[in-house]
Amino acid sequence: MAIGCVVVGELFIFGFEMEKPPHVQYRVISKDGIITDPVVITIPKPVLMHDFAITEHYAIFMDLPLGLDPQVAHSPFFNLIVTNFINKVINHLTNISISST
Repeated sequence: MAIGCVVVGELFIFGFEMEKPPHVQYRVISKDGIITDPVVITIPKPVLMHDFAITEHYAIFMDLPLGLDPQVAHSPFFNLIVTNFINKVINHLTNISISST
């Protein structure tokens, strides 16, 4: 995930690792293309982190409760279970409205 800052021209990026610590690393790319050394974000277990926020002084990472056990993710039935769950959510819980202005 990346967030760009139009004020200073920097790009803020992070990546997460499900299998082993450190689970989250954060970097900044300057407007000149220089990449900083990674900043390790310490969290106790891997989570499905897909976004973060930046302010003038902080980068904010949400350590949310939805996680994933890497051993379960490698099981042969994991893809089937997740696919069925997502299909049920999409088919039964999602409401899409389209309106013209």
